[in-house]
Amino acid sequence: MHPHLIIDFSSRNILPLIVTPKGRVIPCTLRRQGMTSRCFSAEIYLAPERYQKGESGWLPELNRIIEENGSDIFFRGESAGWFRPHQISAEESVMPVRHPLYALSSHRITEGTDLSLVANASSAFLAFLLQPVLNTLRDMGFQPEELNVIALVPAYLSRLAERIVYKVLKKMGSRRVILLNHAVALAMHFLKLSYMQKVGVLHTDENALHVSRIAIEREDGDHVTLEHAGSRSIKEAGWDSIANQIALSLYRDALLPRPDKRVLTCLNRALSGLFGGMLPTDIPTDPGLPLSYGMLTKKLGRDMGERIRDETSVKLRRAMDALELNDAPFFITAGPFFMIGQFEKLMLNPVGKCQPAKVRHMLAMERTAHGIVAMLNWLRETESRRITVRHKYSIGIAATEDCSIELIPGSLLQFGRERRTIKQILSLDSEYAMDRDLLVVDILWGNNPIPRHNTSLCTLSYEVTGDDIRNDTMLELMFDVKATAHGLRGKVTATLGGREPKPPKVLDFTRSGRTVVLNGL
Repeated sequence: MHPHLIIDFSSRNILPLIVTPKGRVIPCTLRRQGMTSRCFSAEIYLAPERYQKGESGWLPELNRIIEENGSDIFFRGESAGWFRPHQISAEESVMPVRHPLYALSSHRITEGTDLSLVANASSAFLAFLLQPVLNTLRDMGFQPEELNVIALVPAYLSRLAERIVYKVLKKMGSRRVILLNHAVALAMHFLKLSYMQKVGVLHTDENALHVSRIAIEREDGDHVTLEHAGSRSIKEAGWDSIANQIALSLYRDALLPRPDKRVLTCLNRALSGLFGGMLPTDIPTDPGLPLSYGMLTKKLGRDMGERIRDETSVKLRRAMDALELNDAPFFITAGPFFMIGQFEKLMLNPVGKCQPAKVRHMLAMERTAHGIVAMLNWLRETESRRITVRHKYSIGIAATEDCSIELIPGSLLQFGRERRTIKQILSLDSEYAMDRDLLVVDILWGNNPIPRHNTSLCTLSYEVTGDDIRNDTMLELMFDVKATAHGLRGKVTATLGGREPKPPKVLDFTRSGRTVVLNGL
């Protein structure tokens, strides 16, 4: 038996835990400048004035990608100006760098993107984030080569992003690496409850509050199947949205200047310090304003909380209806803002749900990792036990920024079914009298109606003219696909009107989209 290193990548912090062969849980604690934290910041900042111009060989290309993709992409490396939050003074002008896992999974990365360049930069970024974890492990007396690593990642990671996570963790020297969906990991808290058939998961990250349904099936008591059956996302309750609400509330109370880009950056860093424990929690106003859980609890109990509840409660109820979660016995919550009890009430009370006491007493940001601890302990009780993790995903396309269209339902893509050939015909839709534009079709793999919360399998692009629109030119997509034990395999051929078909695009997703069997861990 070997110890396990659990790394939760699903939030704004990286949270590592060690589980010994006997089931003992050892938190990895980071000590710096007289402070101790069990969370490792996943935030990196760019300080333009410190940028070394000698390292500019690949920056122009990355700058082009950033301009095209807005907030969905990151850039730069350590030698070109990356710094950790504690290395930057409050007065310094900085820009947050986008996390590579979110960036690489963006459905906006098009055919023109140099993926090898982005992949290399992402590997460097992720290694930079994990360096403090590696140092801490060695200080604790653990060597990477003796550790089995279980990495908990968002459900919508692209194949490229998952490959990079796997590669970087293996480069750390890890003995074995397993990637698991974090929502499934949260549902593992309920393995011992024989009556539990489905669990609702609420999780906040950078972009949104994600509502997921995890279905639980049991065979003979020793075989459990967990299926990520569906997700809905509410952007009004993600980190960025709640941070903006806090800024506006502080401004209305005359505690904060008008929230501009610099003030919001300072507030973000102060909130990160509050939730991660490694940064000062003062917002540099005059005088400095210290954030605290008590302050946020009071604000969430007044007008700010009412606005958040009004914006989210209807969407939460709709998500529950769509996911058939109204009769789920429990919901489980995770993510930084759930560390504030008042925020948890705002999310759970409107839908009449509660959380089991044993989970409620855990730190909100550690609940995902402790779900894996529960899984490891359950498997060790009997050698014959095993867990199968699968995903109910479908193939779709991005129709708008907040809407996707399902092309092939998940019921046709179940493991064990034969290869399928499916034709889809789409009509072009654009503004009247358009002279020329670029038609971009993102082929998505997932179960979330919002495109950016799915995996981007591939992107097709065509130049189209106003005549194409007026003549109702059709785009024909021919899918030849099969769901395998390793995920999704196949190809798609696209033909626009009477033009020559484009060469077939390979559709291949082989990590968190596959069926994973866990036993003997």
